[in-house]
Amino acid sequence: MKDNPDSAREVIEQLWYRARINALAHKVAAERATSSATWSFRRELSASLGAILSVMLVYFFSTLPQSEGVSRFIFPFTLASIVFTLVALYQGVMSHYRKLDVEAARHEQLLNSFQYLGQRAREVKWLERPSEDIVALLIDLERDFALLKATGKEPSDADFVEAHKIVRKIILDPNTRLAQSFPISLENKNSQQAS
Repeated sequence: MKDNPDSAREVIEQLWYRARINALAHKVAAERATSSATWSFRRELSASLGAILSVMLVYFFSTLPQSEGVSRFIFPFTLASIVFTLVALYQGVMSHYRKLDVEAARHEQLLNSFQYLGQRAREVKWLERPSEDIVALLIDLERDFALLKATGKEPSDADFVEAHKIVRKIILDPNTRLAQSFPISLENKNSQQAS
């Protein structure tokens, strides 16, 4: 393969596909992490606002003239304030612990890296490229791909399944303009599942 540019081209085409699948999987993972971070923030904010509102209501009811009807509201709102405060604290600690924003940023960076790798693989289509350059490109791409896989955070299996669904949807949709560098067929890609 190292001396045969045609076989190197075939491997580069496979690397191109694997880079695209990995890029899509990281895109799905980044969107999932961003969505989880947003929901976590909303729950923390809602609990904080609930705690503040409950404290305000406790203060309001405690400043009214004491009667049996008014004093019965103080305990439930005090309890609600404590519960909302604990929920907000828990959400804040878990947000910090899970670092969903950092995870999303890491997946977005890997998405960009795998997209770049896919773009570099397209260089094999340059007709004027000498065969020794194609072999050198293959060596670079294999090294970079292995480095990204070894040092990056890997998306979950569900993210890879979703990435393959996206590719299948693109392939099967006749209205989608395929701006692909290499031909993709379902039979060929079913054998290359999670990369």
